[in-house]
Amino acid sequence: MKEVGLFFGTFNPFHNGHLFMANYFLNECFFDEVWLVISPQNPLKKNLDILNIYERIKIIEKSISNNKKIKICLDELKLPKPNYTISTLQFFKKTYSKNKFKIILGEDNLQSFKKWKNSSKILDNFSIYIYPRNEKIDSGEFIIHDNLKILRNAPKINISSTKIRNYLLKGVDVKKYLPEKSLEYILEKKFFSKS
Repeated sequence: MKEVGLFFGTFNPFHNGHLFMANYFLNECFFDEVWLVISPQNPLKKNLDILNIYERIKIIEKSISNNKKIKICLDELKLPKPNYTISTLQFFKKTYSKNKFKIILGEDNLQSFKKWKNSSKILDNFSIYIYPRNEKIDSGEFIIHDNLKILRNAPKINISSTKIRNYLLKGVDVKKYLPEKSLEYILEKKFFSKS
């Protein structure tokens, strides 16, 4: 049985922090694969400046072309909208029954986790690995559960898609935040820029 980490996100855009996290789970948590589950639209976020999903996929493809253990998963495109994680997880369990799925979550998403549809059902049935972020989060918001695994010793990543979009809008160099081929594509297409 394969252990598969499900890394959900809009990935707008996918960046070196996402890539580092995926590799960290492969190497340190011994997942067999990490699937990038690209959300067409997060039900808890407003549709602000989100690239077309097919453009986001192209950016990711350029970022992971050398890694066969990180895969793009487009199943949410086939599922009814809005895309609730519980529905996606139920679909995965049924469709890929030979895999054991674990959820990868950035610590910043832990605050909103209680708002997710059927969040307690998700927590009761899946291990959730929490990757730390630099933001200070109110520990009173933390959920205590055996299936919740906070990786307190993982290296902190000071990068976000929001920061990258803002830098691109201002014309700031983002070379250190994005894989080279992804950056070339973003600049060529003038994504997230004024022009």
